[in-house]
Amino acid sequence: MVCNKPEHIEEKIWDQHLRWLDLVSNECKSNQLKRERERRGDGARERSPKDVARPSAQANNHPG
Repeated sequence: MVCNKPEHIEEKIWDQHLRWLDLVSNECKSNQLKRERERRGDGARERSPKDVARPSAQANNHPG
């Protein structure tokens, strides 16, 4: 998603907002994949490439 930062918003706050949007997007994708697996009857916990969050979101969401 591409969007322009409003001039009145600080850079630090804008970066935090974009990270939050990535996190929410990844959660939505994860939940969608989970529902698809449940519909198919897959009990398997195998991960497809779609199950893996984008590296940019992973790097920004680790507490370390």
